[in-house]
Amino acid sequence: MKTVAVIVAIVAIIGLILLYGRMRQSTPRNRIEETVDHVTNAEPGHVATEDFEAALSKFNPEKLSNSEQESWYFYRAAAAFDRGDRGTTLNRAREGTAHFPNSARLHYMLGQEYAWRGQAEEMVEQFRQCSFPEVSSRHILAAARYCYLWDKHEAGLRVLDPVIQRYYELRIADDTFVHLRGLPFVDETLSYALVFHLLSGHADRAKALLREAESRLNECSLKSLQAQVEYAFSTGLSPCIANAKNELAARSEVNAGQLPQATLPVGDVLLQIAILEGQQSEDVAEVERRLDAVQFTERDFPWLGDMRLLAKCELAHRAGDLDREAELMTAFLQRQQLLFEPNHALRFHLLSYQEIAKKRFRAMALERSS
Repeated sequence: MKTVAVIVAIVAIIGLILLYGRMRQSTPRNRIEETVDHVTNAEPGHVATEDFEAALSKFNPEKLSNSEQESWYFYRAAAAFDRGDRGTTLNRAREGTAHFPNSARLHYMLGQEYAWRGQAEEMVEQFRQCSFPEVSSRHILAAARYCYLWDKHEAGLRVLDPVIQRYYELRIADDTFVHLRGLPFVDETLSYALVFHLLSGHADRAKALLREAESRLNECSLKSLQAQVEYAFSTGLSPCIANAKNELAARSEVNAGQLPQATLPVGDVLLQIAILEGQQSEDVAEVERRLDAVQFTERDFPWLGDMRLLAKCELAHRAGDLDREAELMTAFLQRQQLLFEPNHALRFHLLSYQEIAKKRFRAMALERSS
């Protein structure tokens, strides 16, 4: 009897193993997603796009499950995007959405390609079919950034709203808390929404959003954002300067006595102060000297040099030196083809000037579509 029981147990185990094998083969993520993981994890940071596409080409999409087919179309488009072939990316994303009209990530990719070409209405229609959490919060912010570039303010607010509502459900605005839940920082998302309201001429709605966020979120300090909204289009920047100097003092106090590798970076605040104070001065040479005097360390954001370059563009524009502005703008667009995100433009008080820079961006985009 014991022998029979052992045999039955062995047969049962073998049956479970075979069943598990069949289940793995039929699991939607298995073949495509695992192939992608295998290729991209083989040599982190050194995967050739050709290898990636070659691995995908081994599959016949007609023989894949429905979920696997959707992944196949998505990753083929993503591979073309990674190697800079925007025409193929567009065609593959179109093909994917034709086969899978409910795929949020394929619609996002197609919307991104339309944005790159200046087809703003088509972009909005694709982003209308994207929503968090089906599309990651990182891609939601990217979609909002494209809406910002093409002045589609209502569309931008629409894509952001599910993220903001998720904050309200969680009720906690702590950066670490929301980051661990796959969300961008609260002030980053709110800044995007505030910019859409401001550029639509609805400062009242921007202030109402801040009041609502403060009332519904714990651990939420929006004093700096309130000043940025209040003085977004003003030359009287004393409150913004005061806030920046308070932030600098707070970081300096934390850094006192710390080892260099443990200190908080301050380059962003120093540059913010230089830009804000420079916009209140008519001494072009002195303002540029002060901008150049700000030094960055390896712990500072790598894009701060580009922000300084944009500030110099604004300075040349304000001084009426159009040749200098054009030269600086060309250099800036080579480094920041999509300009700066709206939250950065708002914080560094370059939101108004980026409205001018948008014209250059759009001209370049329309050239790509012609």
